[in-house]
Parts: sequence; C-alpha cells; structure tokens
Amino acid sequence: MIRRNHLQGQTLQVGDLNEITVLVDRCETSLTEVATNFWRKGLNGPPHSHTGKEQVFFVTEGNGVVNVQNESHNVSAGSMVYIPEGVVHQTLAYKDGLRYFLFNAFLDPAKEGCANYAEHIERVKEIRERQAVTGQASADPNLGQRASAKKQRAVADVRGVFSATLLACADSDNCEVERVGLGKDESRKSEHADREQTLFVLSGSGTIIVNGETAEIQPGEVIFIPMNAAQSITADSNGLVYLSFSTFAIPKFG
Repeated sequence: MIRRNHLQGQTLQVGDLNEITVLVDRCETSLTEVATNFWRKGLNGPPHSHTGKEQVFFVTEGNGVVNVQNESHNVSAGSMVYIPEGVVHQTLAYKDGLRYFLFNAFLDPAKEGCANYAEHIERVKEIRERQAVTGQASADPNLGQRASAKKQRAVADVRGVFSATLLACADSDNCEVERVGLGKDESRKSEHADREQTLFVLSGSGTIIVNGETAEIQPGEVIFIPMNAAQSITADSNGLVYLSFSTFAIPKFG
C-alpha cells in the first residue's frame, strides 16, 4: 500500500506551462501513475495526445474548459473527464487557475519508454511548449478513429452522487472509475487479481487494511493498492466517500 496526501510529492515544471505533483510514480506500479496537475490562471494549455495511455482528470480546484477531440466541456471542482488514448485534448484555465487529480492508465508495460514521470516530462516539455504556441498537435489517426468509434462518457459530475460507476471498463481501454460511499461503520472488502487500484478520499474518514497493514484515512489522501492485495475499508461515524480508479492488468486492445 502506498498512502500520500494529494498535495505533497515531487514537483515537476512542464516548461512555462503547468506544474505536476507526482503522487504515485510509474516506477512504483505495473500500469498506473497518479499526480495532480495545476494550470495557472488564464493559460491555454497545448493541444496534445498520448500513445500507450488513457487518462482521467478529476477537478479539485478552480474552473476552466477541457477540450476532448471536437467537444468542449466546462469544468469545475467535482468534474471528471475521461481522455481516451490517441485523442487530442487541451486544458484552458480560467482566472483562478485549474487543478485536477490526474490518473494515468498505461496500456503497455513499457510506460512510454520512460522509467519515471520526471523522465517523461523532460522528454516532452519542449514539444508541449511548441504545441502551445502553434495550437497544433500531432496524433496517430488510427488511434483517433478507434477512440471515436468507442462508447464514451467523456465527462461526469460527481457532486451529489453517493455511489456510482462513473466510467465503466466497457467504455474505456483499460480503466474504470467508481465513486464509493460508505455509511456509518459500513465496510467494504475485496481482493483483485486483475487490477491495480488507486483511492482518492473525498470526504469523511475511516480505516483501511491492505495485506495486514492498517492506516487511518482522511480527505485528500491517495492510497495505491497493488494487484492481489486483500483490502478492507471501514467508515467511521462520519461515513466515507472516495473515488476508486482501477487499471486492469490486460488491455482489451493489443
């Protein structure tokens, strides 16, 4: 089990564009990476796409627009956006800036050919700066066609939702997102041989046990759970609400 606060981690500057705080690095997992991403106020991010990974953004602060392919989505705290592999997307931050929880689900164990997130940022930052200036992004047309043919739930709003599947595995390549709500003293037990999980605590508090390791969890904490790990989560008297991001071991597309 990896357990960290969502605002504490290695800080990476992507040129003069955005700031990434690494929470769970790709070197610590099989197919998962977790960070927060902050775009300063008034910034138009570069349009770009990714090969070999899909992404989920969960907005925690600020507001702005996320363009996904040919659609624009207004976002604020509580908005969730799914970015399929190969789809051009762009982030536009309004006056207060925009911060979101960033979940990367890799479709290839090579993880873009980079040993860690810092190496990846070093490799792409000049490209991102150029894309921001030109407003153009290169993309694999085959990936874009495949993504556009899939069923997609690009945007969800988790405010007012207690428990629900926000992104089903059937609507993605290799990931799933759930919002889980537990009432007072309610427990949830599981063990998965087919997925890694990352939990992001939204409200309430409780206790988590992963392979015998026990921790008290609070809002803003991120917990990474590897495959084949027995887990038990119990809410305290305030209840507990968290997002569960899953990365599956075997992509549905090879």
